[in-house]
Amino acid sequence: MTRRSHQSGYSRTALYRHAHRVVQAVASAQAGGISYDALWHENERLKAENEALWQAWAEAEDLCEAKQREVAGSGAAMGLSLSQIVTLLVIVLPQGLIPSRATVGRWVQQAAAQAGRILVVLDLACQARVRVLCLDEIFLHRAPVLMAIDPNSMAWMAGHRGSGSHWG
Repeated sequence: MTRRSHQSGYSRTALYRHAHRVVQAVASAQAGGISYDALWHENERLKAENEALWQAWAEAEDLCEAKQREVAGSGAAMGLSLSQIVTLLVIVLPQGLIPSRATVGRWVQQAAAQAGRILVVLDLACQARVRVLCLDEIFLHRAPVLMAIDPNSMAWMAGHRGSGSHWG
């Protein structure tokens, strides 16, 4: 082995490693396993696919501010906190384009104000269709919230944070 090492210019450790790989390749080929050529081609294909994906990601359109605002408003409407919304934006935006928590908070307030104006119009349109109301109360931080619900649509028609526990 020492003579072979000197002849080839490789260390004895390298030769032992190569010999082990040759034995494994022969055993794999005899067992009907994947050939070295097949693995090589698969590796080249995966490297090309990886390169194409990185290129596509680099060329992808940035998430514009209007879309970021939409994400913030929708996230808040689904019950996400400002920190959770910012965390989602961190995942999809490049480092330098991440809005601050305060900015996201302003976006959420603006979206809520816009939704409130739309809901006023919708509430007026729906109230004329209500024929029966069910009155009940729920508690929010130990304070009663008196409410009126349309039993057909389960729409909240009226609500009032009360100091007592009864209508009246």
